[in-house]
Amino acid sequence: TGIMPSSKVSVIKTNPDKSKHLATATFRIGARPIDVNHLRSEEYSTSSRIPEVKMGTPYEDAFRRDLTINALYYNVNSDIVEDFTNRGFEDLKARIARTPLAPLETLVDDPLRLLRTLRFAGRFGLDIDPKFDEAARDPEVKKGLITKVSRERFGQEIIKALSGPGRPSKLLCGLLAYGVDSIIFANSLNGETRLSDNGASLILNPTEPLGLPPLLSPAEPRTIRTDLSLRSVERMQSYLEKVSMEDIPGLPGDTPGEAQRRLLLAAFFLPYHGVAVEKLVKKTIRAQSAVFTFLVEGIKYPHRDAQEVDDMVQSCMQLRQLTYELRSYRKQEGLVLVPASDASPISPKAATGVPMLRLNLGLLLESIKDLWIPALDLARVVEAALVAKDSKSNSLPGPPLTSADFDFLEAWAKDVHLERIWETPKLLDGKEIVKLFGVSGKEIGTLVQAQRAWQILNPDASRQQCLEYLKGVVRDYFVSQHSENA
Repeated sequence: TGIMPSSKVSVIKTNPDKSKHLATATFRIGARPIDVNHLRSEEYSTSSRIPEVKMGTPYEDAFRRDLTINALYYNVNSDIVEDFTNRGFEDLKARIARTPLAPLETLVDDPLRLLRTLRFAGRFGLDIDPKFDEAARDPEVKKGLITKVSRERFGQEIIKALSGPGRPSKLLCGLLAYGVDSIIFANSLNGETRLSDNGASLILNPTEPLGLPPLLSPAEPRTIRTDLSLRSVERMQSYLEKVSMEDIPGLPGDTPGEAQRRLLLAAFFLPYHGVAVEKLVKKTIRAQSAVFTFLVEGIKYPHRDAQEVDDMVQSCMQLRQLTYELRSYRKQEGLVLVPASDASPISPKAATGVPMLRLNLGLLLESIKDLWIPALDLARVVEAALVAKDSKSNSLPGPPLTSADFDFLEAWAKDVHLERIWETPKLLDGKEIVKLFGVSGKEIGTLVQAQRAWQILNPDASRQQCLEYLKGVVRDYFVSQHSENA
């Protein structure tokens, strides 16, 4: 009795491409997985982070480790924990992330240890050795990150860090502090790539920090972007610490780690709201969102997940603007914010004031669907970073918004039945539109979009009223086409 069930022993064969340099025996005792490996020594070349691995002594095995606290050994014969670096116990007690060897040697051998150290420091609340901080900024380490580490391995470390407990923001803040953010996210882009912001294009040099073009001001572009990114991530971390992981706003089916990771990455990339990456492909310039590109090409992030982060970043500022407009309407005495159900239908072309606000919010929510609540939380959190007294990025238009302002927008969206607008059935589907109006091709999409805008403005209107509105749209469309062809 009292003996925990165990599993059979399996063997994981060597696979250097996946950091498996020696065969590993693995089994379970109860629910706990156990790996068994030989003690080993490692020798690194100047061109790869994959070492030549040999059998080693306990001392050699301890000093090849990334951190002293990961170099503690339990001796099953003597029933004691052995510290061959003579620093492991001390650093564990002081909660310090320190390398067994000189930090520069450790990082040049395997530059991925920079990200691993930031991940461990955030996970376990460790202070990083100042000598490590200094070594992490060394040009040789940055060179090694470019030449020795694959995009996929960057992505794996970032996903692990941002999905777990502790202070995952420490990794993102560390990338900014060490000036390696561009290497991680943009080094895969070549010299034919440009960042385009509000019509201005600049050649992107992937070996330089991500800082061009300016976000809110022409002065100190790198400082402004870094400042905003750092503050946004720190504010998001503070927010996440106030809620349990299970209560983090996310999408249906999300794990808590996925929801947390999405919010942190969106906060990190907020300075790239509205910025496009322009690539010269076969003499044609093609543009796509910088946020999406940095994630997919920089760290091989899954396309769907990258699109969600991008949608969060882009919609965050739109929600901020709509919140600001709604606040201004609230201050107008006698203004009706929730129209009566029997109100006369409004044409999208004639919408102004509160109806136009409703239309814009409805179209945005229909576009991003369940992401709107996380995006609104992002806007709440980031607002404090944008307007901080000592922030270099506090030049957004309009006075600061309060948490109560964002709460009111969320409540108002529910009051006017926009909170799940994308689930509202169409009064006329595409097949009916084709049958009734004899349209084809792009004309179908034009009428479908016109109908959706009209339904957002007139949620209680009838199918017949919608049909009459679309007849007018078709009539105006053919009149304009005739005028263009005349």
